[in-house]
Amino acid sequence: MNTQLTKIILSMVTALTIVACGGSGVGIGLAGIGGSGFIASGSISGFGSVFVNGVEYETDSATFDVDGNLDGIESDLAIGMIVQVSGTINDDGVTGTATSISFDEELQGPVSAVGAADADGIKRSLTILGLTVIIDSSSTTFDIDNDSIPANTVFDFDTIALKNNVEVSGFFDTNGNLQATRIELKDIDFDPSNVIEVEGIITGLSGTTFSLDNFGSLMINAVAASLDDLPNGLEDGQLVEVKGNLDAGETTLTATKVEGEDNSADDTDEFELEGIITDYVDDSNFKIGEIMIDASNASREPTSLILENDAHVEVEGAIVNGILIATEVESEG
Repeated sequence: MNTQLTKIILSMVTALTIVACGGSGVGIGLAGIGGSGFIASGSISGFGSVFVNGVEYETDSATFDVDGNLDGIESDLAIGMIVQVSGTINDDGVTGTATSISFDEELQGPVSAVGAADADGIKRSLTILGLTVIIDSSSTTFDIDNDSIPANTVFDFDTIALKNNVEVSGFFDTNGNLQATRIELKDIDFDPSNVIEVEGIITGLSGTTFSLDNFGSLMINAVAASLDDLPNGLEDGQLVEVKGNLDAGETTLTATKVEGEDNSADDTDEFELEGIITDYVDDSNFKIGEIMIDASNASREPTSLILENDAHVEVEGAIVNGILIATEVESEG
């Protein structure tokens, strides 16, 4: 037995032993999940409280971080936003209490290309800041988030257009495309004064100029940018969020702020994660976002579910030594 597997088994046995002994720890199943360290990550599916991954979270005492606004409120959230929830889940497994909910979009910027719908009229691709974004007429939520836009404006799968300034939330697939769960129209026509936002991994760093993975030929000039949560400065391989302005040719982003991001998860006895499978090797070795997953012993819903690249799933389990040890995987496709 290898050292990593030994550590995983010992950690899981310890967690289960605490529960069996009646201690304050919690198990790795859904029922009875508790503790301030609980984290769920997924798309919002409803309100009247906040619904994420099939759980209805009561939010009376929750704080909200909405795109960096630490004084956000629940009404700042919307269907299709990908959020992270901290709090507790009740014994019934379908209700809980949120202590905090945070949201940060994947990008905001102008649409530079709109592809034709596929043969079924369900999917089409967009290009935004060099990134391919896939929209779905049945699962992408479209909304308008600007009171100055005329009330009779129609913004949807069929009407999204070149130069629309949009904010996008979604999941990255194996090809680095963003599968959109939500698109908000910020402005009908993009203006160079509009602030844009992108998130990705730094590549090709030269001085203070770099690119981000998946964003094509977009270059970022951070010579005058403020740097946050980057103790070692700019480095290749660092996940960052960048805010700034585009040049007239929409090829260079002059950054005003570059902030380090960390989408990894701390060890915890309970974790729920929605997303798209990437880097699949086998059922014990794949990723959703930046999180490694071992689902070799997980139950599946439906039982016929095949785990493979680009499968849209929800995973439940425990984070042990940085790996999500799944107890259940459910199809979201």
